[in-house]
Amino acid sequence: MKYILRSALAGCSVGVRRMHEPRSGLVLPAVLAAVCLAAGLCGCSRDDGASASRPPYVEDYPAAKVSLPEAAISQRPDADRLIVDLGAGKEARKEAREALIAMGTEAIEPLTKRLDDGDFTTRWEAVNIMGYIGDKSAGPALVAAATGDSDVPVRWRSMWALNMLDDPALVPALVDIMQGDDEGRSWHAAVALSMLGSHEAVPALAGGLEHKDDWVRWEAVNGLGRVHDERTVKLLGERVLDDPVTRVRQEAALSLGRMRDAGAVQFLEKALQDREMQVRWRAAMALGQIGDVRVLPALKAGLAREEDEMASSQFERPGLPNLECRRGGFKNGIRNQEVRIKFLGHGFDT
Repeated sequence: MKYILRSALAGCSVGVRRMHEPRSGLVLPAVLAAVCLAAGLCGCSRDDGASASRPPYVEDYPAAKVSLPEAAISQRPDADRLIVDLGAGKEARKEAREALIAMGTEAIEPLTKRLDDGDFTTRWEAVNIMGYIGDKSAGPALVAAATGDSDVPVRWRSMWALNMLDDPALVPALVDIMQGDDEGRSWHAAVALSMLGSHEAVPALAGGLEHKDDWVRWEAVNGLGRVHDERTVKLLGERVLDDPVTRVRQEAALSLGRMRDAGAVQFLEKALQDREMQVRWRAAMALGQIGDVRVLPALKAGLAREEDEMASSQFERPGLPNLECRRGGFKNGIRNQEVRIKFLGHGFDT
C-alpha cells in the first residue's frame, strides 16, 4: 500500500495536460468479463485490482479467429457435433471453439439452440463464440441470455458479446426489457445497457445502489463508472465511504477514478483511511487517475500512516517521491497545473 501511494506521489512529474483541461470521454472496454470487464487494473498477485469483485468465468480465451484450409471445410464436423464437445475436456473444447468460430454465421443458429442447455460451460462457450463471430444475427439470442440466464458469468459474457456486435439496434430492445415488469430481467438489462454506453440506464443503476443484495450494489457502482449524470459522483462517494461490504466500496473507488471528476476527490481522500487495505489502495489509484495536484497532501499523509506491509510487498518500489510540485511554483520550467499524476508501472497515465 505504501508503494502504491508512493507511486501516486511520484507521479507529480512533467506532463503536458493542464489540470483543468476537459477530459476525453470514457472508452467502453471491449472485454468485460473482466469482469471483464474492464480489464485487470494492475499486476498485484494478492489482489489484481478487481479479482475480489469480478464474477467468476470459465477461462480467458484469445480473440484470434481461426481460418480453416479450403480442403478441410467440406470435411469439417457439423456444428451440432462440435457443440457437444464444448462440454468436454479443455483440449476438445478448444478445438471445437476454434472450428465454430471459423464457421462464422453458419454456427449462430445451432449455438442459439444450446442457450437453454443445462450445462453451464456449454452456455458460456456458446455466447463467447457468438461474440467472437460478431454477426449481428446473434443479437436477439444474446439479449435473451444477458437478461435471462440464471448464471452471472453467462450473463456477463453475453453482455461482452453484445458489445462485440457493436449494433445500436440492440439498445431499444434492452430498454424495453429494462422498463418491463420482470424485476430481475429489468435489472440485468440496465447493467447490459451500461456496458453498451447507454445513459438510459443511469436512473435504474442509481436505484440499485440501495439494493439489499450487495452483488446488485456492486453491479450498480460498476455500471455508473461507465455511464453517469450530475448526481453520480455524490452517490458513488456515499458508497465508497458507507457501504458495509468491502467489494462494493472498492468498486465505488474504481468507478470514481474512471469518471475523473474533481468532485470525487473529497470522498476518495477520506477513503484513504478505510479500515480495509483493498479500499485504501484503490482510493489512492483513483486519485492518481483524476490527476489533480491538490491531492498530494492527502496522499502524503496516507503514505505516512500506512502500515500494511503485505500490501506494500505487492508493488515494486518506485523510489522516493518528488514532492517539489507546489501550487504557484515551477518544476523543470513547466507550471504545476500542467503536471500530471500518474501511477508508474500500472498503466495509468492521466
